[in-house]
Amino acid sequence: MSSVDIPCMKFVVKIKAEASVIFSDFSGYAIQGFFYNLLASENEKLAMALHNSGEPAPYSLTPVFEVGSGNPIFKYLSSNTQGAFSMTVLGDDLCKAITRGMLKKQFVELNGIRCKITDIEVLVIELANIWGGAVPVRKFSVDFLTPTKFTAPPRDISRLAGLNSGKVILAPHRNIYLPIPERLMVSILNFWKVYLQELFAISESQYREWLLAGGLVCSGYPGGIRTVLLRGGGASVGFCGKVYYAIPNDCLFSKNHAMITDALLRLGEIFNVGDERTAGLGVIRYERNEICS
Repeated sequence: MSSVDIPCMKFVVKIKAEASVIFSDFSGYAIQGFFYNLLASENEKLAMALHNSGEPAPYSLTPVFEVGSGNPIFKYLSSNTQGAFSMTVLGDDLCKAITRGMLKKQFVELNGIRCKITDIEVLVIELANIWGGAVPVRKFSVDFLTPTKFTAPPRDISRLAGLNSGKVILAPHRNIYLPIPERLMVSILNFWKVYLQELFAISESQYREWLLAGGLVCSGYPGGIRTVLLRGGGASVGFCGKVYYAIPNDCLFSKNHAMITDALLRLGEIFNVGDERTAGLGVIRYERNEICS
């Protein structure tokens, strides 16, 4: 375990709207706007740097969830319904800026409607415990609580295009709306690579090869998964549902890779998975079902 200290804080904000709030299609996008405005009010330079960065963002957001049922709110938050959302931030500057900003807030404005803040819970997350508490998981489930999508890896299609000039041509961007094990884990691995390499070490190339070889498999989703259309059924789409995974006990089995998988999934619970994590997509609940002896 590393002695590196990387500040990480989670703000759980409970709200009650003064009037009903109608969202364009998903409350996560309204929370994304609130977060950016909050950060810009405290540290505009940092807000602009994060906005223009091509790296995975060092924060994640959830949509508004209905308190009680725990259901994510897509289109409508009534004035008599209490909602809650979370903001998880990484790094000293970001933690300080959001803390200062929230200390000044009594209301959250969502789509032009004021929502009174009824409670704020602030949690300090000890990221070192992720690897320190990792176990060699063999079977587990991931409940995709909000719409989730992944990005297909870039492929060189120069040969398909009939070009022999040696010039690399990458395939067009493609989204994946299925709980493919390799895409799930790589989305978290990419976040770890940018921000947390000093916290715990992973043999990245070996782990990626293990995933591609089929070291982790999807064992089913008996309750089904469903596709969710966002933004008017246009640009954004994702899947939700509970999916079961397993690490087969065969020639590919690796206790170390099983521990890495466990650690990364716990990281994914904190910072979401897949694309558009900063708009509340890819919120998951991870549950171990069987641990290797």
